[in-house]
Amino acid sequence: PTWKIYECIYCENGYHQSIEVFDMTGDTNNKYPIPCDVRMYTREEVAEIIGCHKDHVVMLSEVGCLSCIRIGKRYMYSYEAIKKFQHDYEGFNLSNRVKALEAYRIVESRK
Repeated sequence: PTWKIYECIYCENGYHQSIEVFDMTGDTNNKYPIPCDVRMYTREEVAEIIGCHKDHVVMLSEVGCLSCIRIGKRYMYSYEAIKKFQHDYEGFNLSNRVKALEAYRIVESRK
């Protein structure tokens, strides 16, 4: 049977776009379809998504604001971690390590 699923892709204009993928086995361009909530992003991709430098993404991860998973030598970020970061830190100034640590303490104290 053919299953109707959606794949979330990152477009050049900076927005995510959902496209329909009909072949559950992943025969579309010899690549398995990966839904948004499963796909993992690199530091560079996260930096592009949230609009900052990759070193800033590293700092946010070191502070604890942005969760990541180490896979081999790479640090990868889930879609859910990025969404949680956006939700939890909306309105905070995270422009440097000191301000990010202050924001992290405030967010953690709310839990």
